Amino acid sequence: MWGLKKKLENNLWVWLVILFFWSLLVNLLFIDFTKGPTLFPDSFGYIRLAKDVFDLSLPFYKVRTPSYPLFLSAFSGNLNNVVYIQVVLGAFSAVFLYLIIVKIVKNRLWSFLMTMVLVFDYQIVNFQASILTEGLVVPLFLLFIYLHLVKGRKKLFWSRVVVDLFLIFLKPMLLVLPIGFYIARLVFGWQDKRLVKRAVGAIIINLVFISGWGWLYYRRTGLVGLTSISEINMLGKMTHYGFLDEEYEQPPELVRETLRIYESNKRKMKNPYYIISDLAKKGMADEKSIKQINGFFINGHINEYLLETAKLVPQVVKSKRSYYIRNEDLMAGWYRYFDHFMNLLNSLKLLGLIFAGLVLWRQWRRQGWSKIFGPVLLITLSCSYVVMAVAAFSSYEHTRLRLPVELFFNFLLFWMVLSVATKLVGFVRRLRCVV
Repeated sequence: MWGLKKKLENNLWVWLVILFFWSLLVNLLFIDFTKGPTLFPDSFGYIRLAKDVFDLSLPFYKVRTPSYPLFLSAFSGNLNNVVYIQVVLGAFSAVFLYLIIVKIVKNRLWSFLMTMVLVFDYQIVNFQASILTEGLVVPLFLLFIYLHLVKGRKKLFWSRVVVDLFLIFLKPMLLVLPIGFYIARLVFGWQDKRLVKRAVGAIIINLVFISGWGWLYYRRTGLVGLTSISEINMLGKMTHYGFLDEEYEQPPELVRETLRIYESNKRKMKNPYYIISDLAKKGMADEKSIKQINGFFINGHINEYLLETAKLVPQVVKSKRSYYIRNEDLMAGWYRYFDHFMNLLNSLKLLGLIFAGLVLWRQWRRQGWSKIFGPVLLITLSCSYVVMAVAAFSSYEHTRLRLPVELFFNFLLFWMVLSVATKLVGFVRRLRCVV
């Protein structure tokens, strides 16, 4: 693991091994392997594409990007093995999380204890037993952040770029973050010529691969983008915001048909896939048609769309949905109390993000803008971006889509509490000395 060789003399590996097995134990506690992998509707699309990849037909599936199907194809259709590997990889989340937060807390023991508590997030653990990108995204995202914090040699550059690309094609929503981090490196480290050269090179490589996939998508759909799932989610937002409940004078035929379908069963049609299914029966469900429908509603309600998106941000931060509990025996015992704790944690998460912003502002005032590139900045940017992206492009499943930064939100809240408690203890000690 990059950057650890110099620290082995301090027995850092002992801390990391303990955290790995502790996280693995937590995973085994929550997951009931006798039930097999959990399949969602989205899972079957990934499985179908993985089979095509394994058969070397190498299709282009315009609804999904290739990272997760490639990962599944490595296991020859054995979904149980996929879950086992996802659980093991998930245990590395504790290792990467510790390596990141110890750079912030500057205290190995406190970082170790916080990591041991933070891995008790059953929403993350349960997804590791599912055939979804969420089963892989958390450890990969933590590795992504860690690699962007570590300075190293040429092989670290290529490792970082490979992880960037795999993450982008695993979760296209995160596309902005790798390029944004390299731009931040250019802004904050422009005096280091070697750093500038590597950052520019990484940006070019990322853009080449993104453009290549975008070109394939354009040839199939005639649209600019990486996947059509974003247009489907946007149609869901139009229904969620009530834009389809209004009356329009002389709407285009596509919009008129969409409104008619929606009126037939408003409750059911809150899910955009039902609208698209009915449109498909009339040959109106291609990507260009859905984009045209979304454009009609957004153009007519741009102010309302922006306002509703802003109002949705706090809900995205504090949303909690269990989806499923793999080990139902927990329901009868201490799980209920733990669930209450998670509800409280979710309701306070926004405070941790505000606290991180205040820390960055303080660093800027004391050290200048060129010194603030580091773990606090990357975590704050990641949490802010993911929350705003989810609020802007999705109307449901906020907990699932927020998953990449879930541990960071929890850490920021814990860090805030620890910092405040440390200040209070110091104040009480000084007060006692005065008295």
